[in-house]
Amino acid sequence: MSEYTNVEHPFLERLREIGWQVIDKGSGGIPQDPAETMRTSFSEVILKDEFYKKLGELNPWITAEQKEYCYRKVTDIDKPLTDANREIHNMLLEGIHLLTKNEQTGEDNPKAVKETYLVEGLTAADVEERLLGEIQKYISGEWETKSCKQVQFYDLIPNPEGDQWYKA
Repeated sequence: MSEYTNVEHPFLERLREIGWQVIDKGSGGIPQDPAETMRTSFSEVILKDEFYKKLGELNPWITAEQKEYCYRKVTDIDKPLTDANREIHNMLLEGIHLLTKNEQTGEDNPKAVKETYLVEGLTAADVEERLLGEIQKYISGEWETKSCKQVQFYDLIPNPEGDQWYKA
């Protein structure tokens, strides 16, 4: 039983099932030519052409300069591997804030705000509705809830100065 049979091949098959283009060289096939793997060299970790293509599909308004900015943000991380992976993961989850305007609309690119709120509710939809009702007067543009987690009441510490609670 090899690592390829038990780990790599099932993983590649799963990626193929969800629509990824898979280059499977088999258990003994280590590519010798970078072009076989859509790279110009094996040191190229991110496929630049594919990165640009997907950025354009996800953000039809993005300019070539903005694509280059995003590519540099992802590839120019001078940190230890674990920290770099964490930073890239955060960029994937939160997006990359572009410093320039939306070239199609002329609007400034809004800065995302990350804040945690404690809201009482029975369901995630109930929590989101109540939260939006409270903060709607303070926001402009789109608003999105990234996650909603249950917290045990005994893990909360009240703030005697106001209506805020803190998680222990």
